[in-house]
Amino acid sequence: MGKKVGIYENVEYRGSWWVPGEEDKKVYGVLIISKRKQIKLEVIGDAPIESSLLNSESTDFPIVLGDCYDDKVTLVSCLDQSIGMRFDVFAGIQKKKVSMVFEFALFGEHFYSPADLCFQSMYVEFSNLNHWMDQAPFSLHYFGKLEYKEHEIDNINLQIQQFNMNIKSGISYEDITNRHDTVGLRYTFQVLFETKVPQTLGWFLKRINKFKHFLSIYTDSLDYVLSMQGFYGDKSKFVSICTIPLPDYHKTDREFNAFKMPIKIMYENISDILNNWYQFEHEEILYTYIGNIPNDRKTIQEKFLGYARVIESLHRFQNPGSGKNTYFSTRIKDTLGALPHYFAEKATLGKQIQDFAKMITAERNYYTHFGDRPNNLISDYAMIGLNHSLKLICFWIISRKIGISEAQLTEQLNNDHTWLKILNYYQKRF
Repeated sequence: MGKKVGIYENVEYRGSWWVPGEEDKKVYGVLIISKRKQIKLEVIGDAPIESSLLNSESTDFPIVLGDCYDDKVTLVSCLDQSIGMRFDVFAGIQKKKVSMVFEFALFGEHFYSPADLCFQSMYVEFSNLNHWMDQAPFSLHYFGKLEYKEHEIDNINLQIQQFNMNIKSGISYEDITNRHDTVGLRYTFQVLFETKVPQTLGWFLKRINKFKHFLSIYTDSLDYVLSMQGFYGDKSKFVSICTIPLPDYHKTDREFNAFKMPIKIMYENISDILNNWYQFEHEEILYTYIGNIPNDRKTIQEKFLGYARVIESLHRFQNPGSGKNTYFSTRIKDTLGALPHYFAEKATLGKQIQDFAKMITAERNYYTHFGDRPNNLISDYAMIGLNHSLKLICFWIISRKIGISEAQLTEQLNNDHTWLKILNYYQKRF
């Protein structure tokens, strides 16, 4: 059993490495995991070279094993390889160096085949889970005496199709000074994915990523998996699992205009909501919406086209009889007409539905085909407001699709006045 290793910790492991079946042909190497290096193993050796790691020009290494100090490491699926030479200053000779990039790194055990990578459960930390939970597991107050209060939403058990989910918060103890004389408390937020029958790593990752997308939408910021621990055997043994660190990951403050919908709003029917979420088949729609969340990756015109595409696609899937030749403006009018009147009035920035649909269609046609330029092409400033409107429409439709009620959405809109203030602001200036 190994120690916990986070995906974005920038770790470096030195030790001996070999291919299963070549235990007598170990070579020295260094494993580095970072956003810049990805999961990169560099092995070095001199003649005679017998190890397949140094002898082969193929990237066909499904498994590479390592012994690094007191920890066992398993590297899975070599994606890329480069071969070079390195001069050993002390020995005065050239040594062969091979660099390999892997898809996964597992710390704590040796697995000799990809077929052995089966787990009973996984603990996963997500970067945005604390924002969705929206409160610490307990609070301390000092008014003359120390008061301790536990909060209600700190452990939720759910049955989701073929697996169980346990969403919980807690605390961990950290040695702040590295001298074991000062201990700090840190809130932790984790999700346990558990099955009755052991499942493959790929099976778990598919469900983990699906929940990651859920958190991205309902915290209105890109979510990242920070760490994974896979339990196997009698559940007392675990390995830390690292995927390739995403280069765009960075800790950021939440945007002032982020529209978050915390778990307390969904708590009453969270089981139904997540079951519906896992049954939502049209992933491409979600990817398009999530891709629009960051403010620094797309132009405002690209975001506009993304939201228009989401609305059009959702209408097509919800109305299969409408046909591919249905006009875009018709889909927009149908979508807006199905919204509650008070919400549609806000979302259309005070315009009549027909006029709003006509305006959206003209902009969409121009930026898609660069055909006839509308006489009253919307300015960049106005399009920012329009994107807020379309984003909220997409958010509403997706939420209703997975079972979040109109009352729950309305409650959150009324609780979080930010978005309504933004729409009111642009409505006055549109």
